[in-house]
Amino acid sequence: ALMQRGVKRILAYSAVAHAGYVGLALLAPEHGGVAAAAFYLTAYTVMNAGAFAVLTLMTDANDRGDALERFSGLGRTRPWLAASLTLFLLSLGGIPPLAGFAGKVLVFQAVIDAGYLWLAVLGILTSVVALVYYFRIIAHMYFRESEYEPPRLTSTATNVAIGVALAGTLLLGLFPGLWHDLLGAGQTLLAGL
Repeated sequence: ALMQRGVKRILAYSAVAHAGYVGLALLAPEHGGVAAAAFYLTAYTVMNAGAFAVLTLMTDANDRGDALERFSGLGRTRPWLAASLTLFLLSLGGIPPLAGFAGKVLVFQAVIDAGYLWLAVLGILTSVVALVYYFRIIAHMYFRESEYEPPRLTSTATNVAIGVALAGTLLLGLFPGLWHDLLGAGQTLLAGL
């Protein structure tokens, strides 16, 4: 992902790391790992859906638009899209108080409680690497001049989807206990069957 120039590819390659976090959580089922994995999957789905919704508005009829250069200057030309994508990328990178941070804390706590400290450290290091490629996108949006015409904001439905994903990313990050407790109760219920 570090060498990719297409934002869709960057997000696709980063999905491997996110799947790894879920796998880590599942190593610790008796330490809340299943609920942590379910929370992380929920958070990842919300923040990734939001990021891809932004990409949908960036892509034209010929499926051009996800090149990193196309995001240059987006912070000035389409601040709503740039701010939304920035929050989704920061959340994917695990920055507090967003959903990705809460999910990673739950995953790493379960893994540490199960005695796999070294795996938690490895997971934290991969999060730092991920931030590098997410910050590349953010830097293009805010610190580069655009050579392209800004995308047209024609889809009300897509803008609503972005808003819903933003709300989910913020709410899961600010109030992770509510959803995590519900998932933990579900895990206990299923274990009793």
